[in-house]
Amino acid sequence: MTTSGRYLRRGAADDEDASKLKLGAEFNDMGCLTISEVKHLLDGRAGEADTPVFKKTSEYVNTFTVFGSKESAISVREALKKDEKMTQFEQAQIGNLVPGDVEEAKSLIPSLYEHDEMTVQTILDELDALRKMQ
Repeated sequence: MTTSGRYLRRGAADDEDASKLKLGAEFNDMGCLTISEVKHLLDGRAGEADTPVFKKTSEYVNTFTVFGSKESAISVREALKKDEKMTQFEQAQIGNLVPGDVEEAKSLIPSLYEHDEMTVQTILDELDALRKMQ
């Protein structure tokens, strides 16, 4: 049996569990971007890398980006940083999924159960306002 390219011994527990923010050793100390941030990074490199992978990735981020302008993507990141306990993974998930309320956010991102509900709701309200301004 393989998981993420690793072989597990019979009976060995897999220590990866995104709901508990256990993403695997290769993701420790790595930054996470929202799809909107990736879109703006790729837009800045348009024409430089005209490969099939670049084109497919650009199509994907253009389809699923929530915050189309660079300014709104920056504002989203600033809003997400308001909860200092929130990891970059949690920030990126909220920025990509843009849940409507705290309960939806917790059901999509179980690690948010560890965060203050009022702080999370304040962040969600800011994201909703940013989305409506576009």
